[in-house]
Amino acid sequence: MSLKYLFFFLISSNLFAQEKIGDFISVEPLPQSPDFILPSTHIFQKIIESGDALSAGGLLPSNNDFAGYVPIAGSSTNGYLSINSEATPGGVTILDINFNSSTKLWETSLSQAIDFSGVAETARNCSGSVTLWNTIVTCEEWISTLDSNSDGYNDLGWCVEINPATKTVIDKRWALGNFKHEKVIVHMNQRTVYEGADSNPGYLYKFVADYAQDLSDGILYVYKGSKNGSGNWMPLNNSTPAERNSTLAQSSDAGATMFKGIEDVEIGPSGWVYFAVKGENSVYRFLDSDPLTGTTVSQMETYVGNTSYNIPHKNGISNTNWGFGNDNLAFDGDGNLWVLQDGENNYMALLTMYS
Repeated sequence: MSLKYLFFFLISSNLFAQEKIGDFISVEPLPQSPDFILPSTHIFQKIIESGDALSAGGLLPSNNDFAGYVPIAGSSTNGYLSINSEATPGGVTILDINFNSSTKLWETSLSQAIDFSGVAETARNCSGSVTLWNTIVTCEEWISTLDSNSDGYNDLGWCVEINPATKTVIDKRWALGNFKHEKVIVHMNQRTVYEGADSNPGYLYKFVADYAQDLSDGILYVYKGSKNGSGNWMPLNNSTPAERNSTLAQSSDAGATMFKGIEDVEIGPSGWVYFAVKGENSVYRFLDSDPLTGTTVSQMETYVGNTSYNIPHKNGISNTNWGFGNDNLAFDGDGNLWVLQDGENNYMALLTMYS
């Protein structure tokens, strides 16, 4: 994902209490300009940008994408910031950061690039995730069938787990499947992972690890069913390198439901799982019968997209087309869903009408 111009707009007139990130009046949705536009209630700090020198050597790469914060000892003001580079070759940079309560600014005490040479390098590190056990999962949005280190696995097309404290790679997580990854989300049970293939055709997957906090082995399922109704999780062969290399082919052979590019996947506060499909201009959501043992989806539905919405702002109300390019999703602490567009108007939308 690469956003050049951002506009906030709000799909609700119901605001929460003051001093919360979702508490603002939308800026007016107007034609794009070269400016980064924020509501007057919010501020912006640049921490680092492409080309800046890293304290441990080298420069911050280009095409920055996912950024994930990992707290140190549960702190919201002292931790590690992981930054992806969606380039080829790709990369991940870890910053040791802390919030200065006097200046009200974030400060960086260390910046270091991750060495991926032990796992045949990486490419197009797009989105990613912070696990519940404080590691980073960075996702390769690129496939290569080369096997340069003769380990039996395709070099590229995987999720890679990183320890941000030690700035080291744990491993490529082969059991999560080989395809163009955008984002993964780990369930609170610390075993279930939801993910999607950012390709056309793309597919929706559920992975259930054999053990908590260990993504090295488990059952990989692909979704087969209605986009507005019910469906099933179909198990894939997922034990050998050859089987794990063939995730997409197995999904096609199983007649899995095809989506036009699954981007982000997130779990909402009420248990629904949300995922953005860029090529269909929609955000879907579904209820899994059981994240650990369930093999059915009781309800799949379109949540938002493919229509116009009335956007209240300081100058009135504008009827604005949803447009195409919905990409990254995030829930804030109040349960609001944020949707970032990577295309057309490149809006950032806030939805407070979730259930």
